[in-house]
Amino acid sequence: MKKLATILFLAWGPASAMELPYPPYEFSLYLSWEQVAVDVAKHCKTLAIDKEQYRVLEEENFQLLEREGFSRDNWRNEMKEVPVGIRDQVNFEFYFAYGIRSGTLESEWCHAGRQVMKKQKYLDQLLTE
Repeated sequence: MKKLATILFLAWGPASAMELPYPPYEFSLYLSWEQVAVDVAKHCKTLAIDKEQYRVLEEENFQLLEREGFSRDNWRNEMKEVPVGIRDQVNFEFYFAYGIRSGTLESEWCHAGRQVMKKQKYLDQLLTE
């Protein structure tokens, strides 16, 4: 049996990162918008992360992961990174659409954050004034 396992390992090798599944779409959106919320809160003194709502959303998304077969404690190692297309979508909806870049003024961060909060559920739920 040990010899068979060795042959199989040599034939296929260890699982590569390319074989890992992508995270569920909704979880990918959550991660991407969560990063935007952190960036906004860091650059706009009047907007902050709503810690209670953060915990609620985090729990909902971990339950989604578990339903999809990922483990709560090891999900980062069980899946590929958020697909570039989803990150690009979020980046366009926030950073590109509002001209957010290095050196952007606090007032512009605040304005962009408030505008997107009106349209985007994760930002609206994660940020508070």
